[in-house]
Amino acid sequence: MSVIRTIDRYLTQSKRILFRSTKLPSKKEIMTTSQITAIGILTMGLVGFLVHTIMNFVVDTFSP
Repeated sequence: MSVIRTIDRYLTQSKRILFRSTKLPSKKEIMTTSQITAIGILTMGLVGFLVHTIMNFVVDTFSP
């Protein structure tokens, strides 16, 4: 009987910790995350575009 009581106590405590620590993000958190992600994507796209443009310029300049 002690084993069943221990398992039940463990599951009850785990459930309390899980529901206390998890929550839906607020609208402000979602907007901040979306803005940071968009800035990162735009930055990576700009870097890629600049590398592509520079490489095209170098290849056109030094090709016979």
